[in-house]
Amino acid sequence: MIHYMNLQKEPFRKIKNGQKTIESRLLDDKRKKIRINDIIEFHLKNNESQIIKTKVVELHKFDGFNDLITSLGAEKFGWDRKEKVIKRLRKFYSPKSEKELGVLGIEIKKI
Repeated sequence: MIHYMNLQKEPFRKIKNGQKTIESRLLDDKRKKIRINDIIEFHLKNNESQIIKTKVVELHKFDGFNDLITSLGAEKFGWDRKEKVIKRLRKFYSPKSEKELGVLGIEIKKI
């Protein structure tokens, strides 16, 4: 199955250059459909002609982002400290949504 996701400039660049190997999202109905070996096409927000194709190699489900990042390490999310990852995620996801849905770490490999 192929999934399509939009990314802001910085995470897009980090996946492209190999600094970021896990994309984190809320575990909503759309993300529950993702399986290992699925393809995810990441599109650069505001310039959807730029695409990175990736393959899902592992899925990590947690109750919250703090546990996800503590368990897997901030470096896989493209940052050197957990606090930086959490600060970035808070721009997009509320603690309420995180608590209601849970979170997913999508481990990817560029193809």
